[in-house]
Amino acid sequence: MFTSIDDLVRKYPGKLNALFKEYSCEQFNVCGKILALFGVSSFAKAFLGYLQQKSPAILDYFQKRMQLSGDDTTSADIHKDTFCFYNVTGVVKRQEDGNLDWHYLGPENDREWAWALNRHYFLRALYHAYRTSGNSQHARKFNEIIQEWILHNPCPSKKRDSPPWRALEAALRVSTWVELFYLFQESPEFSPATRVLMLDSFVEHGKYIKQNHVPSGNILVMELVALLKVAAFFPEIKKSSEWVEYAIPRLDRELLQKQVYPEGVQKELTQHYHYVSTLHFDDAFVASQYLHRSFSTEFQAGLMRMWAYLSYTMRPDGTSLLNNDSDLDDFRQFLLQKSDQHGFPSWKWMATNGLEGKYPRDAMGAQITSIGFPRAGQLIMRDSWGKDANWAFFDFGPFGTGHQHRDKLHISISAFGRQVLVDSGRYTYKPGLWRNFYFKATRAHNTALIDGFGQVPYEQESSCSLANQFSTDDSRDYAVGSYTAGYGINWEMIMAVPDFDGIWERVVNDEIMGKWVGSSFNAKNDINHSRAVFFNKSKQLPSYWIIVDRFLTPTQHHVTIPWHFHPSCSVEVSSLDCATMDKDQPNILIHPLGNVNWAVRSKTGSEDPLPQGWYSREYGLKQPSTCIEYTTKIHASMICAWLLVPSKGLPWNLWTVESSLGSISSFDLTFENAGHMRVEFSVDAGAPSCNARYH
Repeated sequence: MFTSIDDLVRKYPGKLNALFKEYSCEQFNVCGKILALFGVSSFAKAFLGYLQQKSPAILDYFQKRMQLSGDDTTSADIHKDTFCFYNVTGVVKRQEDGNLDWHYLGPENDREWAWALNRHYFLRALYHAYRTSGNSQHARKFNEIIQEWILHNPCPSKKRDSPPWRALEAALRVSTWVELFYLFQESPEFSPATRVLMLDSFVEHGKYIKQNHVPSGNILVMELVALLKVAAFFPEIKKSSEWVEYAIPRLDRELLQKQVYPEGVQKELTQHYHYVSTLHFDDAFVASQYLHRSFSTEFQAGLMRMWAYLSYTMRPDGTSLLNNDSDLDDFRQFLLQKSDQHGFPSWKWMATNGLEGKYPRDAMGAQITSIGFPRAGQLIMRDSWGKDANWAFFDFGPFGTGHQHRDKLHISISAFGRQVLVDSGRYTYKPGLWRNFYFKATRAHNTALIDGFGQVPYEQESSCSLANQFSTDDSRDYAVGSYTAGYGINWEMIMAVPDFDGIWERVVNDEIMGKWVGSSFNAKNDINHSRAVFFNKSKQLPSYWIIVDRFLTPTQHHVTIPWHFHPSCSVEVSSLDCATMDKDQPNILIHPLGNVNWAVRSKTGSEDPLPQGWYSREYGLKQPSTCIEYTTKIHASMICAWLLVPSKGLPWNLWTVESSLGSISSFDLTFENAGHMRVEFSVDAGAPSCNARYH
């Protein structure tokens, strides 16, 4: 372990000479004169002093940024070579030379674990511990890890996809290093030798990222932002201006033309990665404020729309939208900080259930509760901004450009602030039974299965607005969508899953599913599914949802509609109704409408023949949850409907409903001591319409 610059110079004389050829002396003339008169060692010491003097100007932003950064690994763990990523804890073994094995895949042999290890987010825990306790051992450990990693993971001369040097890991690591370099400036344990090694590595990382970044997607954003941060906070690097001019136009183009819909939704349509992209675009915007080169005003407006999307889609309990490859995150602290930083008090209102900030309004000044996103094909329904609001998310849009699940026409619902109907989450990225046949598959979502099969990949992006397929006002919301790409197992799944043959054999031999699927897994292309959702939020009647499903087909099929409940829900089935039955908590009742001969099955934590009834709040965790499956055999086209009634306590049925189902379906609802409402709406996405009258 090197401490002094002199020791480092003796060991790596050529390396340090090359390093200071990469930094310009123009901005610090005294240091340049020292280099000319006394050599590289004296120059390095003077340069470090110069950097220490400039650091206070950017510490405030880095400290605020660090306050919002979380990691599962604790500082105590790090001192024991123990790390936790994606809820999996492992001890990284020391190699013969005494250094950590930076290629270790973790206890479950998962490359995601190794990538996380090399992103160095865990170093933030050492800074938090050092800042709060003042204990120098945390700064000393930071110094040790940085020096060890740099000296034993040299930058490759060409692109590598190894855990230390995949371009994304290089970008995320150096982005964290930039912040910690300045945050540890005052620590004596952050040795001059390690600081000089970091300065050398900043240049190596910048060159490597520029040469090897991916061509597109949210990963490109992260890589370009890292390049921009190195250039912005170390403008003394000779290539910094070149990197700035390389990164800013590309980031501007990615946000405005390639990756984000005009309403501010990142095109992967995955909340977790929308947040990741938003945070990195925001980092780029902040970094640019330290430069003479800024982003366009259109970029800034687009960034604000991305933050607004995170605000509008929040559940009443403050958690984020759980869709596609997402976790159930909580972004409220970010939104509160960004509300002040960017001057949008409405974000604060949404993040505090209306306790602070200003009520959100549209461009015409009208107050907003529900909101639709026309290119993303999403509708957020809510009856208030309170913590006890009724809330729903309906997905009627495209597949997405990455991290997709096969879940078109899925709906999630919170009843009086409590999550009741849910998306099952992501759990793992490892191909196999859990990834491909459950969490990513249709059966883990609240939409339809045909003959036991789920959806196949469909249109990734919407080429036009879907604004005509939804409407919202003060008293009701409505949206309609359709899925027409067929049901089955595509070759992508077959090739991706190592044990596909064994899984398929389980399905074929199952007593029920075997009869449905036969021996062929070819797509069922002769059936189309349309779904329309109506939400009453009028104060004259209790809030409720009506969902209409239409299946158009000339042939016989088995139709299954699963309803996935949050693990906290105790679910009971009575006749054809199913309901959560949790005393002293909000609940929901699902009442089928129409003359359909449903067979009802309840599954909780099942794995036979395929998983059903599981929920993943975040990557690496799964737990049993109840799924109620409604199945019927149809011989031709069929329309069915569902009335969903939330309640503050145990479910109640002090209502009557009469329905007439068709392309235009009508419903007459009477609530005891409340009144009567007639609702008519279309289930045809090509001819949407909705009318509701209260009597």
